[in-house]
Amino acid sequence: MTTNLQKLKIGFLIDSEICSHNVYELIKMIMKEKAKFEPIILVDNTQENKIKLKTKSLLSIEKKNIIKSILYRSINKLETIILNKTDLKPIKKILNINSLGLDKFVIDCNISNSHLYKDYDQNIPEIHKLKLDLIIRCGTGILKGQILNVAKYGVLSSHHGDNRYYRGGPSGFWEVYNNSSESGFIIQRLNEKLDAGDVLARYNLVTEKLWLLNKYKLKKECNKAWVKLLDYIYTHNDLPKKENEIIGFVKINKFPKNTIFFEYFIKKTLYQFIKFFLNKI
Repeated sequence: MTTNLQKLKIGFLIDSEICSHNVYELIKMIMKEKAKFEPIILVDNTQENKIKLKTKSLLSIEKKNIIKSILYRSINKLETIILNKTDLKPIKKILNINSLGLDKFVIDCNISNSHLYKDYDQNIPEIHKLKLDLIIRCGTGILKGQILNVAKYGVLSSHHGDNRYYRGGPSGFWEVYNNSSESGFIIQRLNEKLDAGDVLARYNLVTEKLWLLNKYKLKKECNKAWVKLLDYIYTHNDLPKKENEIIGFVKINKFPKNTIFFEYFIKKTLYQFIKFFLNKI
């Protein structure tokens, strides 16, 4: 084992200066380890192009379905009431990254003709000058090109699902719907293969009774796992050994159909909300 006497320089690749509670909290956790880590922000400031991304726009398209939109809003509203009474409650839904006071670099990306992929090849010389040890993907889209190898340890990304059984999304939903006893997440190093990165860390947790509880629990525990993984890289000056590749086909889940959403709402959301309400009386 080799001790790294230099701080681990970490680039957080985000879509815009407004980021999710989960990403904001992860960066704050990394900032507390001042002796080990040096975080900087890479802002992919190309919002007008990113709306073309199929991976970003699919959810928006699904929500335009009137029935699905009503069900989604109903599930979200009732489950949020329960979520806010737990320690999983987010402080805010979205936050401005500038409030953290970190160094920030704005970069551009190209959107592929298939509207699936993003690359940053035009900015690689500038990114290379930052001498990053690794990049953490915190945004949307499927990355390809030189960005995957511009940092010493590449681009790392988390997936809030056990990729041996659950790929696609929404994160935390299908495990609850299918009454799976466990839910999981992975942290992987991205490569050119779609949904087949090098798995560096894997964790499994007891599945919660509701989608939002399960989703936020996975994200909270995943942030803790990020800190452990980064500490390993700092201490060993290397990535942990990757898992063997998964053999066989794993179905990629899509956004639930109306019938599935309705069934989930009745059997899970409404049932648990009534129990929650009665316990408060």
